[in-house]
Amino acid sequence: MAASERRPLELSESDRSRLKGAEGPALRLAMRLIVCAGEILGAERLIDVSFAHIDACHYSGQAHLDFAEFLTEGRARMAVPAWTNTIPVSLVDTDLRPEAVVVWANTPITLRP
Repeated sequence: MAASERRPLELSESDRSRLKGAEGPALRLAMRLIVCAGEILGAERLIDVSFAHIDACHYSGQAHLDFAEFLTEGRARMAVPAWTNTIPVSLVDTDLRPEAVVVWANTPITLRP
């Protein structure tokens, strides 16, 4: 479908409210990103979710600290339960990385920095 043929993304009243900032700057930013992604992908509407996975949430520089401060100062909260796949460790200084044990094929494996 050509961009000129697309209809505007259908938003619920609560989505429009979040997009206007009614629940704070963090949810407003999140809604702006979601709406932008939906429009790029040609979505007709959004659907509600009950759980989320947050990927690539590791520290790798000042931008991540600035974003964390933005979330903290705006009293951000998760709209749904969520988990991540990384732990807060330094990707630069291996001395700061803790030893970890993972289980692969029912076999514990110790990972060292």
